[in-house]
Amino acid sequence: MRLRLSLVARLALAALLAWGAVAGARAGDLSMGSPVEIPGGTTAQGQVVVGAPLVVDGIVDGDVIVVGDDLTIRGEVRGDVLAVGGQVRVESAGVVRGDALAVGGRVDVARGGHVDGESRAFHPDAKRIGLLDLALSPLAFLVRLVSVLTWTILALVVAFAAPRVLVHGSAEIGRRPMRLLGIGLLWHACLALTLVLCVALIVVFVGLPLMALLLLLACVVKAAALGAAFHWAGSYIAERLGGDHASGYARLLLGAALLGALRLVPFVGGIPWLLAQLIGSGAILATWRRPRPEVLAVR
Repeated sequence: MRLRLSLVARLALAALLAWGAVAGARAGDLSMGSPVEIPGGTTAQGQVVVGAPLVVDGIVDGDVIVVGDDLTIRGEVRGDVLAVGGQVRVESAGVVRGDALAVGGRVDVARGGHVDGESRAFHPDAKRIGLLDLALSPLAFLVRLVSVLTWTILALVVAFAAPRVLVHGSAEIGRRPMRLLGIGLLWHACLALTLVLCVALIVVFVGLPLMALLLLLACVVKAAALGAAFHWAGSYIAERLGGDHASGYARLLLGAALLGALRLVPFVGGIPWLLAQLIGSGAILATWRRPRPEVLAVR
């Protein structure tokens, strides 16, 4: 008998299922921008599809994630299913052996379709989230989405302008994330104190240009930090799905899609984004003056 999840646990599930499902996919396949269909009578491993629909007529032995489009199940999925920014449709002959979750969409189970686990949908037009009284209006959803897209574009600019800085930071994240988290916290504390000092100096016409330069530096560091975190997350996924030869830009975009999807989840979505920013900042500050020729640049 399955235990009923509390409200907080369900929200945490929305944020964590994407990472857990991808990391746990067994020899799965990754597709970006191309529609995918699993024909009837065939068996495939776990699937991750970004920016295109997925139709399952056969069997998927593992978890399924679709980002930015719809997931249609007419066969069997032996794992959890997740759609971010799309619908999950379980048709009359469809079977899901785990949970079905949609973030920014709906879960539709037709008569005769079956989901063994829980079916949950977190839609951006929802007015309230249970007893927490947290609103996620369409405007709030749009603001978060624009923020994610803006920082993704800035991270790509950094990847093009200073690829070694970004890739060195990504490599460092995989080695000692907790130390980098501490460095990132120290950096943000110092930044906040310096901004306060600049505000105090505005009265003598010195603080304003200094504040402008400081804010510009903070934006550059944040873009590089998120770029390093995106690249590390995308590399982690690609390597476990057999995509060892994926380009650096593809890895960065894959990581941005995952962390950006989590960012859109109400209440808990900002936690992985904040951790990525803090750890990434620590990685950039810890490695920018230590070149490693053996690390390949983003391509």
